[in-house]
Amino acid sequence: MSVIRIGVNLEGELAKKFLAVKKKLAINSNADVVRWLINWYYEKEGLTIEESRFEYFNLDEDKGIIRVHDKQLRLYADIQIIELKTGEPALYCTVCQSTTCEHIKYAVTTPKVKKLFKQNKWELPEPNEVEKWWGCPDLNRGPESPSLGA
Repeated sequence: MSVIRIGVNLEGELAKKFLAVKKKLAINSNADVVRWLINWYYEKEGLTIEESRFEYFNLDEDKGIIRVHDKQLRLYADIQIIELKTGEPALYCTVCQSTTCEHIKYAVTTPKVKKLFKQNKWELPEPNEVEKWWGCPDLNRGPESPSLGA
């Protein structure tokens, strides 16, 4: 749960408008007025909070496995560190049987993976470069691959 502290000084006409809204809503607390206004605006505009599809779960450095939680597919993708070319590591998703799936593209953005690659002096591609670095594109990834279910 996120916590945001807001300290605002209102002066002049804006202060008068705030007090008028507070009186109209019959709310005693300034903080509650702000909460009410945020909720009202959120609903009025039809806003939604978009949750991230992926979430970093853990890294087992001994086994060279990164585990990513895919909330959309309701599974944990194990991503192995493999040797693609001599001395050149790559990430391989055991769920998608791919080096370029969405799980891989997410994994390269996580701080622990970045740190691991940096510690070992390995180069790490940006998410939009994964296919160019580690892909052919994947010949082993068919339409039934879980990561293609956007």
